[in-house]
Amino acid sequence: MQVNLRNHLIYDTLFHLTDEEHTISMAELISVLEEHGFRADRRTVYTWINDFNREQERIIYVPAKRGYYLKHAFSAAEAGILTDLIADSPSLSEKVTAELTDRILSLLSDHRREVLGRKRAESEKTDNDMVPENIGTLLKAIENGDTVSFRYYDISLTKTRTYRHNSRLYKVVPYALIFRQGRYYCVCCSPQRRDFAAYRVDKIDHAEIIDEPYERIPFDLSAWLRTSFSMYKGDARTITVRFDRDMASQVYDRFGSNIMIRAVDEKTFTASLRTGISPTLISWLIQFHDRARVLQPAELIDEILTVARTLINTYKEDLTIRKSNDFD
Repeated sequence: MQVNLRNHLIYDTLFHLTDEEHTISMAELISVLEEHGFRADRRTVYTWINDFNREQERIIYVPAKRGYYLKHAFSAAEAGILTDLIADSPSLSEKVTAELTDRILSLLSDHRREVLGRKRAESEKTDNDMVPENIGTLLKAIENGDTVSFRYYDISLTKTRTYRHNSRLYKVVPYALIFRQGRYYCVCCSPQRRDFAAYRVDKIDHAEIIDEPYERIPFDLSAWLRTSFSMYKGDARTITVRFDRDMASQVYDRFGSNIMIRAVDEKTFTASLRTGISPTLISWLIQFHDRARVLQPAELIDEILTVARTLINTYKEDLTIRKSNDFD
């Protein structure tokens, strides 16, 4: 029993007090043991470290510092990346964000935990604390080919939940879980309509596996994603757009580096995109107004013109008032 307690104390000391930047010497380790009533010498500690490293190889000796450190599950950079992603995800509530962050930080040394623990979430957060449970249920359903049921909601003007379809349960078959721009989506098939749609996991209320058999439909996630834009599905179309040259990075960021592009002149290039026509695609294009011009298909050009005319009509009265004031 004494030996086990001693070994645990050595490990606990290395875990809390050491990392790549902070080491502890053999003399300091022995001093910690003696402070807790354990008599030990260098050979005893060496033996334990060698036995531990034979299985895990995580205690590192740094000759320049003449000290040891425990290699933790995550480096400071890795833990920082994970906690930043968690903090920035609007799919996770404040409660879940805090719980996951604390769990990751608990795997670090005291020094690292103190530094990384100072950061807290600043992004907009959902009020849905069930996202981790929903993700677990959906992953299990995907693995086993099960059907799930849930209610799906939007947030009203008064910041309360408004359930779609008069709170009727959705009954769908999950095929894939996707992470896009900080949010989780689940691509599901409706057995009745035999088509696929993406559902935001943070808007799912209590996903539950149910015993309802269905005929599984072949599904190609990569092909499905090529026909969607920001998770809004549309029929796949080839879209050609002329962009200003300085927009190359933004186009690659949005559509990937495998798209076909061709230089037109010193100032512009064209890109051929394979995706569905959706409101989010139109909004993305409109934000660049004179820096992006759709060349085809005509259907997309007509959609953009309709949006433009609607905007002009919406603000026509304001424009008239401003022109009138200019003459006063």
